[in-house]
Amino acid sequence: MLLSIVGCTRVAAATYVPQSRNFTIATVATLTTEQTQAVPSYAPVVQKMGEDYSFSPNVITVYQGDTVNLDLRNLQPDDAHTFTLTGPYASVSQTIAPNSSEKISFKATSVGEFEFHCTVADHLPYMYGELIVLPASMGVADQGK
Repeated sequence: MLLSIVGCTRVAAATYVPQSRNFTIATVATLTTEQTQAVPSYAPVVQKMGEDYSFSPNVITVYQGDTVNLDLRNLQPDDAHTFTLTGPYASVSQTIAPNSSEKISFKATSVGEFEFHCTVADHLPYMYGELIVLPASMGVADQGK
């Protein structure tokens, strides 16, 4: 009796190779207008105009295991800002002096959505964004593109 085994191979599952991801995030001044009207409706309208700030871009997407390199640029001549992450990345925080830039790096170890913001009290309502860390398994399809 002669037995033959033909073409029995095992293909290893693809694994994600972490990348170094580089982002430039700038502070951007935005003009806001707030209108209020006293009661009754014929009373004068009060208008308040001011300058608020935001981060651009305000969403960063990476994969678990990636090294995130941020070039933080404060384009404002008078106001300092901070870049502070939350959750497991709470130790990632950097002050950026007016008209200057700072570089920070960290490894994206935890999957999820994490807010970043400026801790200056007047800037908090507007100056925030989101770090999205996707599972490494989702990065396999993007590898090599």
